[in-house]
Amino acid sequence: MERITESVDVQVPIDLAYGRWNDITSFPQYMDSVDDVQEFDGVHSHWVTSVGGFVREFDATLVEQRPGQRIAWTCDPGPMLGGSVAFEPLPSGDTTITIELRLDAHGLVENFAEKTGILHRMVVADLYRFKATVESAEPVPEA
Repeated sequence: MERITESVDVQVPIDLAYGRWNDITSFPQYMDSVDDVQEFDGVHSHWVTSVGGFVREFDATLVEQRPGQRIAWTCDPGPMLGGSVAFEPLPSGDTTITIELRLDAHGLVENFAEKTGILHRMVVADLYRFKATVESAEPVPEA
């Protein structure tokens, strides 16, 4: 089993960072390996991912959600066992986002990706694409 932990500082307030991350249906816009996410009831979702041309589908269940602070989930079945993302305000008004994923590679391609560090690099790249997306987003006007 591999555990990947990465952090990035984003130059947006915590409520904006959390709100954008909480919109999981937008993940395919900036996460290369995520092809589709269907959210069912705010707790359950279905994911379609692809790595190296191999498509995997799994279901995810939220097990913890503290608005503006932390989101945690478990997955079944599939190579991702679960994970969490935490949001921490910085004195500057920016936000540190820390993601932790628990993965259990299945099959030749996923084992190769895990052993060579490709999975880790993919997570880092996705996190930095999220940073670019959230920092370039137009603020939502207040009602």
